[in-house]
Amino acid sequence: MTQSQPNDTIANATGASNEGVQVREVDTAAEYVATLQAGEDWRAEIETVAEAVGADGAWFTAVGGVRDAEVWFYDQEDLQYGPTYVDEPMEVASCIGNVAAVGTDGDPVRYAHTHAVLARPDGSVVAGHLNRATVFVGEVYMKVFDEGFDRKRAATPVLDTDAWASATDDRSAFRDEVTGLDLRR
Repeated sequence: MTQSQPNDTIANATGASNEGVQVREVDTAAEYVATLQAGEDWRAEIETVAEAVGADGAWFTAVGGVRDAEVWFYDQEDLQYGPTYVDEPMEVASCIGNVAAVGTDGDPVRYAHTHAVLARPDGSVVAGHLNRATVFVGEVYMKVFDEGFDRKRAATPVLDTDAWASATDDRSAFRDEVTGLDLRR
């Protein structure tokens, strides 16, 4: 496989170059399946799997059920997250994301950028960026790449520390141990 540079561009259907699209080819180093521990935090469990296998760059999917959840939706006009809290059992109809190294000072931590579709018994759903959820049952499939992703917090507004911190102004502030971001709970 030929390694592409991160700033390589691709041509669109008309043959024109999309200068803003960055593409790089990745090789798979390994693939894993894991069971998430009941009672633990869903995203933290995925990050634990990534840590255990040394994944600094990975893609994952997962299924299962949660007892409760906090799902965020990013308001593109206000440039901040708005949380939805769910305090009921839900089926994880879909969960997808990537693992990247966050922070370059010293030892970067692994962060699972996680999106989920959570279903109620009546078929209605809550979906978005999964901040936290309590595992009832869960399984994850993780494809680990041979090179890591270095996620720059300021690269997009949704990863801006201030945007994350102001996402829920009605909750107490805390520093997320995984990302190092100042958040509110």
